[in-house]
Order: sequence, then C-alpha cells, then structure tokens
Amino acid sequence: MEPPKTLYKFRKFNDLTIKSIIEDTIFFALPETFNDPLDCKPVVEATSPDRALCTIYKRLVSQRIKQEITPNYAPSVSRGESFIAGFTRLNDEVHRLTDSVMEDTLGSACLGKSAGSDDGHETLTAILVKKIQDELRKREQRGVFCLSASDTNVLMWSHYGDNHQGLCLGYSVSEQITGNHKYKVHKVNYAGSRIAKTQDLDRMLGGDANSRDAIDEAAYLAKAEAWSYEDEWRILGPAGNQKGVLNLEEIIYGFRCPEHVQTAIRSIIATLGKPIKFSKMAFAGDGFDLQKEPLDGVTPITPQSKLSPAP
Repeated sequence: MEPPKTLYKFRKFNDLTIKSIIEDTIFFALPETFNDPLDCKPVVEATSPDRALCTIYKRLVSQRIKQEITPNYAPSVSRGESFIAGFTRLNDEVHRLTDSVMEDTLGSACLGKSAGSDDGHETLTAILVKKIQDELRKREQRGVFCLSASDTNVLMWSHYGDNHQGLCLGYSVSEQITGNHKYKVHKVNYAGSRIAKTQDLDRMLGGDANSRDAIDEAAYLAKAEAWSYEDEWRILGPAGNQKGVLNLEEIIYGFRCPEHVQTAIRSIIATLGKPIKFSKMAFAGDGFDLQKEPLDGVTPITPQSKLSPAP
C-alpha cells in the first residue's frame, strides 16, 4: 500500500521538538520504549520439525554473535596478519561461541523428556521456540518512527499533542525514502497477528523477500484493534536520530497552543529559510470534530538577509 502524500507527527513543544526541526532529524525509537507492552513483540509458532528448529536457532545465534563481536574484533587483529587470516579467526570465534550456546540449550532440553511427558519438563520443541523467540526479538531491534495519516483526530491531539497545547508536524514522504532499502514505510495492521512462523523465519534467513515481509508484519506492524484510532504508519530504520529522512512541509498548532509557542516556532522557521505552511486547529461547527484553519504564511528569512542593511 502506498503511503499518503503527507504523514503527521504530534509533538509536545519542548527542546527535543525544537532540535528536531532545526537539525532536520527524526528519532527512530526502540520498540521497548513504546507505551503498549505488546507492541513489536512477535510470538514464534513452530511450523517446522525439531531438527529444522535447531538449525534456525543456530543461524540466529551465529548472526547475532557475529554482529556483536565484529566491531570489537578489528583492534585485536595482529599486526601484519592478512585479511584472510583475520577473517578466518573471527569466523572461528563465532563458531566457538555459537556451539557453546547450542550446547547449553540442548543440554537443558535433555533434562526434559519426550513430547507428551507429564512430569512438568518442557519439550525440546518448547525450549527451541522460546530460544528462537528471544533471538528474534534481539535481532529485530530496529528503530521505529510512528506517524499518523490524520492531523485532525481529537484523540491524537489529546494523547500525543500535549492536550492540544502542542503542535503537529506534517512530513511529505518522498520517493527517495520509499525506494531506499535502508528505510521501510508501512501501514500498521490492526487486524494483524503477532505470530511469526518458523517456516517464514527459515525462508527469511535464506534471503526470501516475501518471508522477510511476513516477519516484519508480525514483529513491527501488528497492533490491537483498540489502537486503530491512531491511523498509524511506521517507518522502520536504524535506531536513533536520523537526518534528512522526511521533508517537513507543514506545522499545525493545537487548539490550546499558546501564542508565545506559535511565535517561537515561526521565528525558528524564518531563520531556517524553509517554506513551511502554518495552520491552527479549531472546532468544526457545533459538533466534536476539529478542522484545520490556514494561517498567513511567513516569508522565510535567511540568516544572511537578516544581517543585510535595509535599502
């Protein structure tokens, strides 16, 4: 599904918001910081035999270990050591650590009995599913930037727009982003499932793009129906602040946004020289809906023009 031309981020007026506007950055948060404890928590379902589960688990462990130790490995390479020798030594260490993890896991499984036992011990399948689920959650700790397709939703203004005292930033989604493998733009699926099937995991590890999408759906895009009012879209990317990902085109003030905040935002935009549209929220008639009222535009003033003498 193609994203809307404009997506909206509701913000409180604070230092982080000002910094984001000035530096042209957006923050990709780690899922563990979300207010919904079930958000981005995939549940692994065993749709493969135990032997295949062992292979999947081992590949996930090996990839994680390699990712963790590689950055700290380069300084330990001996002076004069060839690239091939250093690479081989790194792989040997990854294999050693992976085998150690597998030995511990399978050793724990051997304490139990075969499937169907009633002595309280977990089966090998259950242990492997838990271990794969843990590895998947560690692996899938990409950053998420959450936006909404609506800028007039009264609940969004109440929950995320500082009780209507804040602002809403409107971003255009460029083709440069939608075509960039580093970022993925998706609509949240409120009827989706958190279940990640091990068959999809196996195919994903083999490079299958469709299976990668299925895992992303379970890991990042499935939310409870109760959240559907948010009309949420998500951008997946590297965690932390990222620069120049989206184009800020519009700023909307909340119904209760103080005048001094509006003045401060206009002043910031003027110094940046950005052609931003300004609006303010208002009540629509005698109902409960909000509507956007355009404000007079501001002529961008570059820092150079501010210092120039008047003609």
